Amino acid sequence: MKISLGPWLLLLLPCVSAAQGTPARRVSPGAPRSPLAGLTVASARGGVPSGAMILGDTASPPPGYSNAGLTLKSEVNAWSTAAPLPFGFFACSAATIAGKLHALGYFGYHVEYDAATETWVHRADLPSLRAHTQIAELGGKLYCVGGTTLTDLVEVYDPASDAWSTVAPLSAPRSNMAVAALDGKLYCVGGYESTQVSTVERFDPSTGLWSPCDSLSVGRWSLSAAVLDGRLHALGGHALGGVGHEVYDPNTDSWTILPAPPTPRSLAVAVAYDGRMYLIGGAVIGGASDSSVVEAFDPATGAWSLRAPLPTGRSELGAALVGQRIHTMGGAATGGASDVHELYVDKVELYVHRKD
Repeated sequence: MKISLGPWLLLLLPCVSAAQGTPARRVSPGAPRSPLAGLTVASARGGVPSGAMILGDTASPPPGYSNAGLTLKSEVNAWSTAAPLPFGFFACSAATIAGKLHALGYFGYHVEYDAATETWVHRADLPSLRAHTQIAELGGKLYCVGGTTLTDLVEVYDPASDAWSTVAPLSAPRSNMAVAALDGKLYCVGGYESTQVSTVERFDPSTGLWSPCDSLSVGRWSLSAAVLDGRLHALGGHALGGVGHEVYDPNTDSWTILPAPPTPRSLAVAVAYDGRMYLIGGAVIGGASDSSVVEAFDPATGAWSLRAPLPTGRSELGAALVGQRIHTMGGAATGGASDVHELYVDKVELYVHRKD
């Protein structure tokens, strides 16, 4: 299900002409039904009359339009398919830099996705050959941490130069950890050394140094992490003691145990989206190796809810937020490495633009 034909190519019908105050004519009498609360929509490519209105994904109108000062919110809770990866990315990790989606595959093959043109472009590959790494965006750069075979290496990608450099290593070689950026610092959470560990450390790019933080309550590896409302959530993974959800407060340097996801999983991916924490796909502990389960945690209620499932069940997939959509790509699926690229929309806020 694709809710736009570009950044703003949805026509709101009926529309009111600014000049006459009468309903504008329909561009396409046979317009398809939108998933957006049953609105009738049509492509704006076919010539839009003056005064007619279109819906855009951003507050900035396209050329020839003015922002009408109105917005529309709608529930969607659905997945759609986007341009696939160039080939299957096993053990994929992803992050967004300046609206562009970056995906890193097994042994560091690196591609960038432009949602506006729906195309993937090859970027500079990770210089070191490693897998089971994790990446995160910090200060407009991409940080790649640890991996197998066990390494303490940390490399940084600068999109301005399309080149990688090396910064201070982790305190110990580690793989299958989670990484996330919070308050201008990079956090490395848990992972596997000679066994699963509870270690948490933080990198400060202003000093170029790592420092220890309060440890997880239990050792965990193949977990996921993301930031929501200024706090770092660590979810899922293989855990000594079975803890499935903890949250870190940087102001107190302490972790608090929260309700675990109803479906215990490792090798899933966490994304903060629309005020909730999503845990997507993964390998169910004691169950399916390539899960399609999607669950969301609401910090306001402290409860988890089931969301629309992944169309293609996967573990070790990458995910990142671009605009109002969660992009998931790659991973391990039935039959091997996956090139699948699927987008999730829960709620959308669209902006009304009037034809000049």
